[in-house]
Amino acid sequence: MADRNVAARVAELRKPVIEKLRYGLEQAMREAEEAYTVSKAKENGGAMVAAVTLRAKLNGLLVEKKEIRTGTIEEMGDDALQRFIERKAAEIGKTVH
Repeated sequence: MADRNVAARVAELRKPVIEKLRYGLEQAMREAEEAYTVSKAKENGGAMVAAVTLRAKLNGLLVEKKEIRTGTIEEMGDDALQRFIERKAAEIGKTVH
Protein backbone atom coordinates (compact mmCIF):
# COMPACT_ATOMS: atom_id res chain seq x y z
CA MET A 1 0.00 0.00 0.00
CA ALA A 2 2.77 2.44 0.96
CA ASP A 3 4.67 1.63 -2.25
CA ARG A 4 1.61 2.51 -4.33
CA ASN A 5 1.19 5.78 -2.46
CA VAL A 6 4.84 6.67 -3.02
CA ALA A 7 4.64 5.78 -6.71
CA ALA A 8 1.46 7.81 -7.12
CA ARG A 9 3.03 10.81 -5.38
CA VAL A 10 6.17 10.59 -7.53
CA ALA A 11 4.02 10.46 -10.67
CA GLU A 12 2.02 13.43 -9.42
CA LEU A 13 5.19 15.47 -8.82
CA ARG A 14 6.70 14.52 -12.18
CA LYS A 15 3.65 15.41 -14.27
CA PRO A 16 4.12 19.22 -14.34
CA VAL A 17 7.81 18.83 -15.12
CA ILE A 18 7.12 16.42 -17.97
CA GLU A 19 4.41 18.70 -19.37
CA LYS A 20 6.74 21.68 -19.20
CA LEU A 21 9.51 19.84 -21.04
CA ARG A 22 7.25 18.23 -23.64
CA TYR A 23 7.88 19.60 -27.09
CA GLY A 24 6.47 17.70 -29.96
CA LEU A 25 5.19 17.80 -33.47
CA GLU A 26 2.06 19.78 -32.65
CA GLN A 27 3.99 22.58 -30.94
CA ALA A 28 6.59 22.66 -33.71
CA MET A 29 3.86 22.83 -36.36
CA ARG A 30 2.14 25.70 -34.52
CA GLU A 31 5.41 27.61 -34.38
CA ALA A 32 6.15 26.95 -38.06
CA GLU A 33 2.65 28.14 -38.97
CA GLU A 34 3.19 31.30 -36.91
CA ALA A 35 6.54 31.89 -38.64
CA TYR A 36 4.83 31.48 -42.02
CA THR A 37 2.04 33.89 -41.08
CA VAL A 38 4.48 36.55 -39.89
CA SER A 39 6.76 36.18 -42.91
CA LYS A 40 3.79 36.37 -45.28
CA ALA A 41 2.52 39.53 -43.56
CA LYS A 42 5.97 41.07 -43.92
CA GLU A 43 6.18 39.85 -47.55
CA ASN A 44 9.39 37.96 -46.81
CA GLY A 45 9.44 35.23 -49.45
CA GLY A 46 12.62 33.58 -48.18
CA ALA A 47 11.23 33.20 -44.68
CA MET A 48 7.95 31.86 -46.10
CA VAL A 49 9.84 29.18 -48.01
CA ALA A 50 11.84 28.31 -44.88
CA ALA A 51 8.62 27.92 -42.85
CA VAL A 52 7.00 25.76 -45.52
CA THR A 53 10.15 23.65 -45.77
CA LEU A 54 10.20 23.17 -42.01
CA ARG A 55 6.56 22.08 -41.99
CA ALA A 56 7.24 19.60 -44.80
CA LYS A 57 10.23 18.17 -42.93
CA LEU A 58 8.24 17.88 -39.72
CA ASN A 59 5.61 15.88 -41.58
CA GLY A 60 8.17 13.61 -43.24
CA LEU A 61 7.56 14.98 -46.73
CA LEU A 62 11.18 16.04 -47.17
CA VAL A 63 14.01 13.79 -46.10
CA GLU A 64 17.64 14.81 -46.16
CA LYS A 65 19.95 12.13 -47.44
CA LYS A 66 23.40 11.99 -45.95
CA GLU A 67 26.09 9.57 -46.91
CA ILE A 68 28.94 8.93 -44.53
CA ARG A 69 32.04 7.31 -45.89
CA THR A 70 35.14 6.33 -44.04
CA GLY A 71 38.68 6.19 -45.30
CA THR A 72 41.39 8.57 -46.33
CA ILE A 73 41.74 10.90 -49.28
CA GLU A 74 44.58 8.74 -50.50
CA GLU A 75 42.14 5.83 -50.86
CA MET A 76 39.77 7.83 -53.11
CA GLY A 77 39.71 7.33 -56.85
CA ASP A 78 40.31 10.29 -59.17
CA ASP A 79 36.60 10.88 -59.89
CA ALA A 80 35.62 10.65 -56.21
CA LEU A 81 38.46 13.00 -55.25
CA GLN A 82 37.40 15.54 -57.88
CA ARG A 83 33.78 15.46 -56.64
CA PHE A 84 35.02 15.87 -53.06
CA ILE A 85 37.12 18.91 -53.99
CA GLU A 86 34.24 20.48 -55.95
CA ARG A 87 31.80 19.90 -53.08
CA LYS A 88 34.15 21.40 -50.50
CA ALA A 89 34.87 24.40 -52.75
CA ALA A 90 31.13 24.98 -53.22
CA GLU A 91 30.66 24.96 -49.46
CA ILE A 92 32.89 28.02 -49.20
CA GLY A 93 31.49 29.69 -52.32
CA LYS A 94 34.37 28.86 -54.65
CA THR A 95 34.55 26.99 -57.93
CA VAL A 96 37.23 24.62 -59.17
CA HIS A 97 38.34 24.70 -62.80
